[in-house]
Amino acid sequence: MIHHHRNSLRLTAVAFIGASAVALSTTSAFAKSDAELTVSGHHAHVGDTVAVKAAGGNDDGQPTSLCAQERQGTTGAWHTLACTPVTVDPTPHLRLRVRAVHPGTMQFRALLSETDAKTHRPRLLSRSSTEGVSVTR
Repeated sequence: MIHHHRNSLRLTAVAFIGASAVALSTTSAFAKSDAELTVSGHHAHVGDTVAVKAAGGNDDGQPTSLCAQERQGTTGAWHTLACTPVTVDPTPHLRLRVRAVHPGTMQFRALLSETDAKTHRPRLLSRSSTEGVSVTR
């Protein structure tokens, strides 16, 4: 009798673990989006060119746009350098060359957005981490 009880407990535990695995695998099926940005180096001289690469990913099939932004210093306003056209491309990317004009810090980031179907306004999906470049004379 004890042997049968242990077997039924084992079967219950295995069934619970199996059901949990199925639940976890279905929750990971939600749409994912990501934006990444890299720079060619973290140090430059005035007049040098910095290569900036941005990439995005979105698997929900909605039209998206990827933008690269820059700011001077660490607290200034962000300015858009370039954006991809709004498209259903699941992996948009940008490659830019930006000239270091002033000594100080240049910061860059990437933004991935989609157009909201109801309001037709851009909605931010993902923002990359900020990459900084220290510029000297």
